[in-house]
Amino acid sequence: MLGHFLKMETSLEDVVKYTLNFDNEQIAMNEQIGKTLAIHSTGNIHCIHCGRKTNK
Repeated sequence: MLGHFLKMETSLEDVVKYTLNFDNEQIAMNEQIGKTLAIHSTGNIHCIHCGRKTNK
């Protein structure tokens, strides 16, 4: 899977609910607890508005 991560969102319910925004998909992170997760970075940073590569 290749894409862009955005800031993780949280919401307070019976327990804190963590959601990772990955392009247009939301991944429920609470369901991933206890599982192995591997994330590899290309080192590239892109503007979330236009998609252009940036140095910041």
